[in-house]
Amino acid sequence: MLTSPAAVEADRQLIAILLWLFLGGFAGHRWYLGSPIGWNILFILTAGFFVVGWVIDGIEILSGTYPGL
Repeated sequence: MLTSPAAVEADRQLIAILLWLFLGGFAGHRWYLGSPIGWNILFILTAGFFVVGWVIDGIEILSGTYPGL
């Protein structure tokens, strides 16, 4: 079965959005997209960088500019 790179990227973005929405406080989207472990732990301990980082991550995922997409 052949799949286009665009379809794979769209699936990856959809999964990242769902993880951001439901497991964002536990950095689920960040673990999935391969962010550095230290930053992920800091994200969890600071409640998503005091919620501001969580919102910024969501905007970057939705716009497709988050590293790892």
